[in-house]
Amino acid sequence: MGGKNYFGLNAGAIVNWKLNEKLLLQLELNIANIGHRSLLFDSGVAYSDWSVIKRYIGPTILAKYNIYKRLSIGVGFSFNYLSKITYKENLGNIPFEFYEMTFKRFDKSLNFEVSYQLNEHIEICLRYYGSLIPTNKIDEKEYWYVFDYKGSNGTYNEVFALRLNYFFNKNKKN
Repeated sequence: MGGKNYFGLNAGAIVNWKLNEKLLLQLELNIANIGHRSLLFDSGVAYSDWSVIKRYIGPTILAKYNIYKRLSIGVGFSFNYLSKITYKENLGNIPFEFYEMTFKRFDKSLNFEVSYQLNEHIEICLRYYGSLIPTNKIDEKEYWYVFDYKGSNGTYNEVFALRLNYFFNKNKKN
């Protein structure tokens, strides 16, 4: 097993503007750990386990549409700055190709979200966001096997996030 199977943390701050009864504009500032983990087996025995974690900081703008009572869908865009890269060897060595890769400092991603308002202050949402352009600087296609992107031109961030949002100053209706 290899590829896009890394569990990371995501935190941030949100500001909402209600445009009308159905439409909401949401601005976020997020910090996210996005990574790649590779766990390789031979005859049922793990011989390699390593990960590369990239920390991104940046804004997201999201348009949310209330489709039914407390259920909303959203689409948006994020522009994130790569602030840190961490290489972690748990078992075996990280392939040398990783150390030669040069990742772009900025990631531009498209976001899709489904959210449910549990109560006045708490919302749970499932979000997908993926890079629109490759995250590495040059065509390093020969390293595809490290990322499981068989035949792709470069690497891309793809994230499924389960988020719990807490709203401190939710407007109360009179």
